[in-house]
Order: sequence, then structure tokens, then C-alpha cells
Amino acid sequence: MKYTNNLNLKKPESNDFFDQENHANYNMDVIDSSISSHSADNVIHTSYAVNTSASDSYIITIPGITAYTAGMIVSFKATIANTTAATLNINNLGAKAIKKNVTADLETGDIVANQIVQVIYDGTNFQLLSIPSANVTANSAQTLTNKTLTAPKFANTGYIADTNGNELVKFAAIASAVNEITVKNNTAGSGPEIQASGGDTNIDLWLAPKGTGDVITNTGLHARVLGAGPTNGRWGQFSAGSNGNVLLGHNCYIDANDANKIKYKHTHASLGARGIVFDWGGQGTPMYFDMGNIATTAGTAFTPTFVKMYHEGSPGVLSLASSGEAVLLTAGQTFGGLTKTGFYMGAFMADKPPSTHDWAYVQHIKHNNVWAMQIGKGFHDADPMYYRTKWSQDGSTAIWGGWKQMGSGAYVVSNNVRETILATEYNNGAANSFRYIGKWIPKRDGTVMVKANIARSGTGTGNAFLYALYDRASTNVEFGAHKIHENIYSPLIDSIAVGSYLTANLNGLYVDLGYASAPGYIERTALLTVKAGHPVVFVLFDGYQLAYCNSIKIYYDEI
Repeated sequence: MKYTNNLNLKKPESNDFFDQENHANYNMDVIDSSISSHSADNVIHTSYAVNTSASDSYIITIPGITAYTAGMIVSFKATIANTTAATLNINNLGAKAIKKNVTADLETGDIVANQIVQVIYDGTNFQLLSIPSANVTANSAQTLTNKTLTAPKFANTGYIADTNGNELVKFAAIASAVNEITVKNNTAGSGPEIQASGGDTNIDLWLAPKGTGDVITNTGLHARVLGAGPTNGRWGQFSAGSNGNVLLGHNCYIDANDANKIKYKHTHASLGARGIVFDWGGQGTPMYFDMGNIATTAGTAFTPTFVKMYHEGSPGVLSLASSGEAVLLTAGQTFGGLTKTGFYMGAFMADKPPSTHDWAYVQHIKHNNVWAMQIGKGFHDADPMYYRTKWSQDGSTAIWGGWKQMGSGAYVVSNNVRETILATEYNNGAANSFRYIGKWIPKRDGTVMVKANIARSGTGTGNAFLYALYDRASTNVEFGAHKIHENIYSPLIDSIAVGSYLTANLNGLYVDLGYASAPGYIERTALLTVKAGHPVVFVLFDGYQLAYCNSIKIYYDEI
């Protein structure tokens, strides 16, 4: 008796007695048992069914499966695409998660509608054997020509490599992202774009260097950072030259090949160009220019007229930007040594405005190097305002005048000679004669000091007198402690010239500046209270001999 190699079926030989029960029926029973065991073993073969669920929880029915067995492979037709993590339930044995890459939940679109999906049970979950529809897997280099990638996915920190396998473009993701970058090509004459896009309305575009690195454009190129684009003719950009020239330009830029040349950026019928230079030719002061609304041609050079931009922080301009204070002068500096317009302050300054206090504040107004004015005062509220001017007679050497008080516009007595009425010698011509030798018209009300040199021709009875009289068209006008009569001052207004002799008696009608009782000049002084626009006339007299006068000077300050 012989037997088969696999199922051990009996093979009677010619000399064996054939028994129906022991031979034919036996073999049929062995075959039936083997086929039945194979049909019941879901690990050995793959079963198939069609999904009956309308969600990510897939449901199928396969006859003969009564339990999940590790290694069991099942194929099913997914009638609906997954939108999130998915499960599979066979014969109501319980839903088991479908995983990819061993432990990862499925993502939206990994299973598409009507896809044949194959899974294997690992004892806990069903692992996806089918390649997810959203993934492309290649174990060797692949060339994709004319292939459309609708939504290729890169793992977080995944990257595109170069031909050497080095990272070329790396991707990083965050959870619940709503904004992204759009890369856009463009038509002839317009550059490609990298745009911020996404769900938000206003989105920044970040270029983040690593560590202390910078964001740098290519040599000779300029980054457009302002404006709405070329469609409406408004453009703005920064540009810089290798020599330190820097420009924030509106429709203009520094030529990359000539750092001292500025060119129009675009062609426009009436836009013109304007800009701010932060440094030009090493002058170190911000300046601006405006070419006006003129026609421009792209690439054409032009020569702007720069205007300095004064600002807080410029030396001598208003104040320091950091503190808002006036510029503080230090030891060794003086207000008279200032050269730039601005507000200044200092203590114990030798040339400060008159004050009994240490601190003084001065505004310096410069016209040029030889013409300037200063306004200043001491710290205390009671200190008046003063001004002074610097000027030059020859256009080269300039000196500061004295501080003059500001305020009411009145004369006050001082030791400063302001006007000279008489600089030549007069005499009264004869004994007992009156001679008109000078006139002064005040510009302010107030009190002044008059100094005159008076002399007489000899000794003896009498004195030489100098009288100061009001020249007014009104009788009995107060002048000091005396009165003035009309027949004295009226002829002096129009018809009487300086040097004329007078015949009127002046007794009691004058202010006596003093007298000389002996030969030789004597300086005499008197205080006069005057009114603006009311002339004062000076008359020389001696009742016995000749009287002389060779100098009359007016001393005052203005407040």
C-alpha cells in the first residue's frame, strides 16, 4: 500500500485488496477535512467585502470569520472617503482602528471613495497595507515629468534634498495653521512673488535670519518696501551705495554702478520723484529733495537739490532727541562761541545775559558765520529778557554787541553811549547870545543821561550854559522842573538850522545841563525824561563872554 506525500491518501497497488470503506471513503474524508480547514483559516487567505457604512467607521460582513486573528488579511471596497481617523468592524466583532506607518492615525484623504483597501490585523489594530492615496512612495530616484501634484504632503521638518542628498528646502508645521506662503510666477516685465496668504485678513511676511545674521539682497539690487505696486505709479524703495550714500526714494534709486548718481525708477507722465538721503557725500545730515510732479523716464539720471532736515538731535537744533533738553554747554564753552542755530543753557558762563543767578538760557539764531543774534535770560522769573547781535563791518571779522534788555521798549539810564549829537566845536558867537547847536529825536519814552563838554573864553563874572529844550508845538509843556514857551521852540521845528543864533530870553525855560566858570572844557551831566518822537534841542549861552561846546552824547539802554 502506498500513500500520497501531502494529505497521506491511500494508493492501493495491484496486489492489494481494494476495500471501498477503507480506501475510497477514507480518502474522501481526508480531502474534505483539508478543504474545510483551509476555508476556515483567514490567516492563510484574504477575504473581501464591500463597506456598508456612511462614515469613517467602515463596516463589512465576511462569512466564516468569528474572531479577529493576528495576521488576518482583509480587503474591502471603501464606498466613502475618510475625513479623519478611521476604524473597521467585521461581522460586528468590534471596531478596530486602522493605522498607517504602524501607529499613526489616518489623515483626511488617505482613503478615497471606491478604493479597494487592504488591511492586516496585528492583534490590536488593523494596519493599512494599501498605499494611502495622498502619499507617493519610491524606494529609488524617480523623475516626475508633466505630473501634477495637487497637495503633496511633507512630514514636519521634512525637506526637499539636492542631488547630493543635502537639505535644500525644509518644511516646518504647527498645529491648526491657517496662514501660508504662496509662490507666484509672473508675466514679462514683472518679477515673481512670494506672498503671505491664508485665512487672516492682514498677514505679515517674516524673513527670519538665524542667530545674529541679516537679511541681505543681492549686490546692486534694491528691495522695494513701500507702495501699492506699479499699477498706480507709486513706488518706494531703499537703496545704498558702497560710498555710504543711503536713499529712501519715491520713484528713484541710487545707481548700482555709480553711488553718486540717482535715477528714476519708472516711466510716468507726472509722478516726479522725491526722497530722503541719510548720508550724501559724507555730510552726515539727513536731507530731502522733491523734483515736483514732472514726467520721468525709467533709468534716467537726475540731479536733485538737497534741503537739510533739522530735527531733535541735530547739534544746535531745538533740543536733544534723547532728553528734550536744551544743549548744555560745558566748561570752556561760551554763548558767544556758538555756531549753530538752537537752544542752549549753561551755568557760570562768562558771557551770559545780565543776572545774579548762575544758570542762563540762550536761543542762538545764525544767519551766517559773521551775522547772528541771541536772545537769553537768567534762571529766575524776575530776570528780564535780553538780546544781542553779532555783526561784521568788513564781512570777515565779527564781534558780539552788548546784551540789551527787552520788554517795555523804554529808555533807561546806562553807561552805554548810544548816540552822538555834537562832534564839532560850537560857540555862542558873542556875549549874551543864544545859539542852537543840536537836536535829538527820541525813539522811546524814558530817562537818558546827557554828557556835554562846555567851556568859556575867560574868567570873570558869568558862566557858560548849555540848555536842553523840548521842541513841541504846545505851550507850557513840562520838561523837568521848568516850562517852555512857544516863541522859543516853534521856530526850531522847521525853519531854524543847527548853528543859528537865537534872540529869545531863555531864563526859566530850560533844563540846565551845567556851566563852565573858567577856561578849559568841563564835562557836565544831566538826566532828561523824554517822550518818543518829541525832539530835544540844545542851546549854548554866556551872558558876558563866549561859551563853547564840542561834544554832546546820549547814554541809555532799551528795555
